[in-house]
Amino acid sequence: MTVTANENGAFMPVDADRFRAIMRNPVSSVAIVATGESGNRAGCTVTAVCSLSDSPPSLLVCLNRQSAARHAIVENRRFTVNYLLESQREEADLLAGRLGVQGDGKFGSDRWQVGPDGLPCLRKALAVLVCDLADVMEFGSHSIICGAIRQAMAHTPGRPLLYGQGRYMTAAE
Repeated sequence: MTVTANENGAFMPVDADRFRAIMRNPVSSVAIVATGESGNRAGCTVTAVCSLSDSPPSLLVCLNRQSAARHAIVENRRFTVNYLLESQREEADLLAGRLGVQGDGKFGSDRWQVGPDGLPCLRKALAVLVCDLADVMEFGSHSIICGAIRQAMAHTPGRPLLYGQGRYMTAAE
């Protein structure tokens, strides 16, 4: 059984709802993970991305096992990680499914360009990483996707879009 402390410092059991509430507090960068070629693209907004190694350059992305993006990444064996600028909240909401657009329609704007191997890359993103699928590990409700970074492009200087305390945030300098 997992336990946490309440406001009085006493530890309490943790269920899924309490865990989600706790994990909304730390601040994370917001990125869009995307794959597929025009007409058959999939993607989602994520905050569970982190570097894995610099030798070889690699990262981890955690995706729900049921997500269309997870299935498409495993099938395509390649994907992009597009780190968002603070001005790109609409893109984050769109790929998170909050605007009611599904599938390839999420990539319909001129904000996207075709990158290496036909992969979707967000124009004017803070950075775009092009990855080959190196490994997939299953744990609980999620898959841990290991990506070997093949190419990287830093596009636009600016502040990253952040997520914490259940909402988008910006970095204060």
